[in-house]
Amino acid sequence: MLRSPVSSPIGSPIISPWFHAPASLSAAIDEVSGGILLTWDEVTGADSYNVYYAVDGGVWQSAATGVTDTSYTYMPTQAGIYRFGVRAVHGSIASAMTTIVASGLFNDVPDSEGIALMAFYEATNGDNWTTNTNWMVDSTVGNWFGVTVSGGHVTQLDLSSDANVSGTFALADLPASMEQLILYNTSSTITGALSDLPASMLYLHLGSTSSTITGSLADLPASMEQLILYNTSSTITGALSDLPASMLYLYLYNTSSTITGSLADLPASMARLYLYNTSSTITGSLADLPASMARLYLGSTSSTITGSLADLPASILYLHLYNTSSTITGSLSDLPASMLYLHLGSTSSTITGGATAVSATGIIFIITENCSEDQATVNDVIDRIYADRALFTYAAPSLDIGGNNAAPSGIYQYAATPSTALEKVYALKNDDDLEGFNKWDITYTLP
Repeated sequence: MLRSPVSSPIGSPIISPWFHAPASLSAAIDEVSGGILLTWDEVTGADSYNVYYAVDGGVWQSAATGVTDTSYTYMPTQAGIYRFGVRAVHGSIASAMTTIVASGLFNDVPDSEGIALMAFYEATNGDNWTTNTNWMVDSTVGNWFGVTVSGGHVTQLDLSSDANVSGTFALADLPASMEQLILYNTSSTITGALSDLPASMLYLHLGSTSSTITGSLADLPASMEQLILYNTSSTITGALSDLPASMLYLYLYNTSSTITGSLADLPASMARLYLYNTSSTITGSLADLPASMARLYLGSTSSTITGSLADLPASILYLHLYNTSSTITGSLSDLPASMLYLHLGSTSSTITGGATAVSATGIIFIITENCSEDQATVNDVIDRIYADRALFTYAAPSLDIGGNNAAPSGIYQYAATPSTALEKVYALKNDDDLEGFNKWDITYTLP
């Protein structure tokens, strides 16, 4: 139940019981300015009118004095339930105040949710967004560009990749019904803590913004599925075991976050974990990964991952452990058919070519540079790729086995029937015999 304001309007004039209060006070969305348009009947003898407002049952505040018309447009600056009051004024005498709760402003959602979006619009330079179709001029919020309404509530706001969405807004001021907020690649600054998120939140994507989000993974709503804060000034802490059971994606790379725990602590539903370039420390074995895992990015962290490529889930697409203390073994033949990207550079890993044809024929990158691999291991990788050269489907696959790895054997030159590793490298890069396979970009240590 709405509480009454706790005090009288500020700067109240002398109230006369004989001076009629304004009648027929109403509130609606002003389709020109996007504010809340107040209208009332003219009062005989009135010189002007004073307008007041209160939010969520708080104290009355002055919105305007000396209004000479019988209408006034108020621009809300925060979310909440608004109560408005109007007094007629004649000299130093004023009438009693007529009040109204600004209800029924929107056709399809509660007023508090619509007003919260109006406040977001004002705070983030809405008039200059690249696309703001129907915002602030249509009382059906579901018609506003980027807004999704479901079941009579605002559930999603997606203004991604609009550089003109700027300004600062707090998570705590989002509509309580919000399930998805997607603002990546904008100029906005969203602030607050994970504990400020609505209980209904499923998906928060603020990547590549000036946002500053703090808090612990333990503060996430129980229903949370995706938290994506990459390339922001955010600082998130906690353990993988704190993640909600419903979690699918966690992207915190290039933030000041510190996440700890074992791969074995990940929710069974987890599909993507991106902690690249954070202060995180993750441990465990590839065998601990959930069967649903598709992308694991732990590069440039203090993580230590072990195991064999043969232990990877069948669904894996990306494995990125660059510049970690990890030790991965196995062969290219062990890679799941789905594999697209393997980056084990600057680890203690040893990856060979394998004895059977590669299943991961759509692979894009294979990177094992700076793994201190000996010449036999390097040669074995090249032999495998050369043997399977007609199988690979990506237009320009890449292999990096350079750095402190041993140089491949032989001389880099054309040979009608390549026999040394470097002759095979030449063939893979140039296809002088016009076999028609997709040519490789190969980086290797010079002899």
